Amino acid sequence: LRMPLASRLALRPSRRLFSNQPQVVFQQAMAQLGEGKMEEALATFGKARQQVADGAGKSHPVYAIILNNMAMVHRRLQQNTEAEQLYEESRHVLATSLGTDHCNYAVTLKNLASVKLETGQMDKALALLEEARQIQARTIGVKHQDYAGTLNNLAVVQRKTGQHQKAIDTYQQALTSLEGSVGPSHQDYATTLKNIAAAYQEMGDYDKSLDFHLRARNVGKS
Repeated sequence: LRMPLASRLALRPSRRLFSNQPQVVFQQAMAQLGEGKMEEALATFGKARQQVADGAGKSHPVYAIILNNMAMVHRRLQQNTEAEQLYEESRHVLATSLGTDHCNYAVTLKNLASVKLETGQMDKALALLEEARQIQARTIGVKHQDYAGTLNNLAVVQRKTGQHQKAIDTYQQALTSLEGSVGPSHQDYATTLKNIAAAYQEMGDYDKSLDFHLRARNVGKS
């Protein structure tokens, strides 16, 4: 068990960034997405993208957010090449419009990392997640649930590249972050304990694996 990579995180622009017409279309696309109508949502996001491009321009942050959500739909359709291209374009627009210390930029890095992971680009996935982690440390702080999620994602890639002890250390940092944000009775805390148990099991340390499994089972019971 592991906390999933943040590959399906939809971004929602604030109302002050949106003009009325694209906002209506965007909300329609989000509703279609929630209903599992992937192809329809993709077409509707495309319509919103064109409206923003014609109005505010392709350098506007809302344009980048729509690209990010279109990429998310492509991910769900197992179309990683298209998703990767859209995430890269979204990343560039966000960097120039909102800056590289913005939370949406960090989320885009995490989403892009998940595609890199699935396509076997492990080093790039690690670099993107580390950059996202550093941004979040500066912006939302290390005692935040989203920061802990990024650490979990980073540890997943470390495990996949055989760096099990490093992954365990990263998971431990995630536990500290969760203790300072949602608390040790939260489900994310239990999930992280299970992740540590899985890492120890992969290392052949079954005693420690069992210990962390038992700790995870007891979360929320006291």
